[in-house]
Amino acid sequence: MTFCMRRVGAVLFVVALVTASMVAPGPWVLDASARQVDVWSRIPTTDPVVFITIDDGFRPTPEAARQLEMLGWPIVNFLVSGALGRNTEYFEQLTPWVLFGTHTRHHRQLINLSYDEQREDICGGVDDTERITGVRPVWFRPPGGDFNDDTLRAAGSCGIRALLMWRATVNGTTVRTWGGPLKRGDIILLHYRKDLAESLRALQRELTAAGLYPAQLDHYLRFPGLPRSTRAISSGEDECTTMWWPPLVGYPYC
Repeated sequence: MTFCMRRVGAVLFVVALVTASMVAPGPWVLDASARQVDVWSRIPTTDPVVFITIDDGFRPTPEAARQLEMLGWPIVNFLVSGALGRNTEYFEQLTPWVLFGTHTRHHRQLINLSYDEQREDICGGVDDTERITGVRPVWFRPPGGDFNDDTLRAAGSCGIRALLMWRATVNGTTVRTWGGPLKRGDIILLHYRKDLAESLRALQRELTAAGLYPAQLDHYLRFPGLPRSTRAISSGEDECTTMWWPPLVGYPYC
């Protein structure tokens, strides 16, 4: 049974660790010709929602998997090809509300590479993620959050539709934000490392205090021709999409 088949009812879409957590996102000044790919660190919305993203995949732990299962949050994984390939079974058993972007094939600092080298690394990550999950990702995050015009042109040529940065990071019990406290629409960055479970608990406390709820990114950042993820409700044959607010997991709306 393929990885994709085992995610029935969910669509899977879609720097060094310390360096990524210390990079303040934006603003970006880009050549107009590079704007094939939109760059987001916050999704405009009036809903009380945020978007949880987890990077790399180098150090997945059973404790983190249990914490994610307990929370049931929708998340977007930005995984390096090798980490996804080595830990496929681990990522299979996470919440079915997980989506996948790509974090490149080799996890290199892209701004130090030529256009062709960047394209090979980004497209390689896209191809590898599709081969493993069965769905071609349309979201991308550059290692360390570093990118330039060539990065956006290369990503666009690989079919990427959006480059996702962040407005908050969580490392252990430390939640760091840019531009004030957590706000509606913020993209939040965590990493698969040994303290991820602790980070998830710390983030849960922050979100509860702020009255914010994790939501599925593909319900808010949509592109023509790409469906939203869906889940069949048990009370009927129709499929309704779900979201995580109001704070009732599995609350359907159609």
